[in-house]
Amino acid sequence: MNKLRDRLSGQPAAHILDVGTGVGNFVAVLKEAGVAFAEIVGIDTSERAVDAARKNFADDPRIRFERMDALAMTYPDATFDVVCLSNTLHHLADPHAVFAAMRRVLKDDGILLVNEMTSDGLDERQISHRELHHLSAALDRAAGIVHRDTYEKDEILDVVARESGLAILASWTLAFPPAPEPTADEVESFAGTVDRLLARVADAGVRETFRERGEAVKAQIRTCGFAGATQLVVILGKASATS
Repeated sequence: MNKLRDRLSGQPAAHILDVGTGVGNFVAVLKEAGVAFAEIVGIDTSERAVDAARKNFADDPRIRFERMDALAMTYPDATFDVVCLSNTLHHLADPHAVFAAMRRVLKDDGILLVNEMTSDGLDERQISHRELHHLSAALDRAAGIVHRDTYEKDEILDVVARESGLAILASWTLAFPPAPEPTADEVESFAGTVDRLLARVADAGVRETFRERGEAVKAQIRTCGFAGATQLVVILGKASATS
């Protein structure tokens, strides 16, 4: 977390854009890390997520959220000092186009930051998170929604380097304070996420297809516990853009 703050300290009073913000999870990470900023704008295509994010940060007037597609951003060129894409890379149908859109609104001396959960180098509790995410991704794909499995670290670096048109300036594993062992009730709540995911599937046949896999994920969580997967931060600079 300190490394994230220190890396962004060269952008004092920054104007930050968080693309695919969801309910604002990465905005919370930036605040927790002590990153200095004048404004954070989070955008997402989900009205429900944007409404939740607004409630989550209602006490900070420097932070606002808008329903907006990254491919149709209305901000002028070179608006933001920092543009973030957190745990969204694996959802992108056209990563090259999204990176091009983010580059357009990034200042010439700005920083593009990608944060993405990884599938390798995980302990048993983190593997529970990976398997739950892979189940969610498979269910989405069955419904025609773009949702890839979790990338390995080297895959993230390869995708970002290939699609962004920028050079990678730095990368590191985002370290969070050690999480306490989850209680039995918390473990059961995580396991219950499987049933909630399956309940969202309208097609009963599809639900049954994934039932056995869901039970295996619940068994993994109940046996090993649950913890968030490791996340990789990648820093890119616009000055290194290629054609």
